[in-house]
Amino acid sequence: MSDATDAIADIQEALDEYGSAITLQIITKGALDLDTGRKAETIVEHNIQALPGTYGKDEQNENVHPKDIKFRFYFDSEIGYEDRIIFQGETYGIEQIDKKILQNENLIYTIQGRK
Repeated sequence: MSDATDAIADIQEALDEYGSAITLQIITKGALDLDTGRKAETIVEHNIQALPGTYGKDEQNENVHPKDIKFRFYFDSEIGYEDRIIFQGETYGIEQIDKKILQNENLIYTIQGRK
């Protein structure tokens, strides 16, 4: 294995051992429902391990609030701003997405979540 592949395996092992369970909801918008005026949603849930944390005072600004949560996890598909995270019974919208691409296909995400 290469050093990069070893690093990816180490990240996955750390998430499995030390992470917290979250549900990542990938949401796809469908056709407009004329009765409700809303677009239908298809939700696919992924139960994964993440490292949730808080933002330090030096990271907080007009875009990062004190109660926002920083979720770090591995996920092998794209995540969008319409998607959601459920953590400890609370639903978080996605405010910011930072992804790192390892070995051209493995994605390590840092997501800013807000209730």
